[in-house]
Amino acid sequence: MKEKKGIAVSAWIWIVGGILIAIITTLIVYTAIANLREERAVRHSENEFVKINEDISWACRNPIGNRKIIETKLNYVNGIYAAETRGEPDSQIPQYISDQETAKGEYICLDFGEYHYGCVEHSCEINMTYIGTPLPGTEMYVLGNSDQSFDFELTIEKTGTNQVTVEARHQP
Repeated sequence: MKEKKGIAVSAWIWIVGGILIAIITTLIVYTAIANLREERAVRHSENEFVKINEDISWACRNPIGNRKIIETKLNYVNGIYAAETRGEPDSQIPQYISDQETAKGEYICLDFGEYHYGCVEHSCEINMTYIGTPLPGTEMYVLGNSDQSFDFELTIEKTGTNQVTVEARHQP
């Protein structure tokens, strides 16, 4: 009688199947963790948007010359900007951020690129520097963080009877 050497075919099937299940499970867990991390970063940016609007409202209510300096970190944000209406965001927002351009209006809007979060109306006109994610390859983008976040220092000041200026400076 001949002796069998090695592992039986059915054992190999179980080994290969176990390895495949382990790989699939690892990929599913990794994807879930990555999605959770991104969702947490988006919620943080939404909270930062709320804080910025609260500070702008504060400036609108106070006398000329009142000023507040805040720091904000934005993750996965296409742009935060002033607008005259609640319309759809301009596709050139990353270029405006890179060029440090300003916009005027009574609305402050938040755009994530994939979806437009919305706008908040204020009781005064705001002149604001665009903030968010600059164009890839620009100096501001290169100096940003590797985790899709960009830091800005905002100076919010009541500059006229019915006018607030929000000047932004990128913090590498």
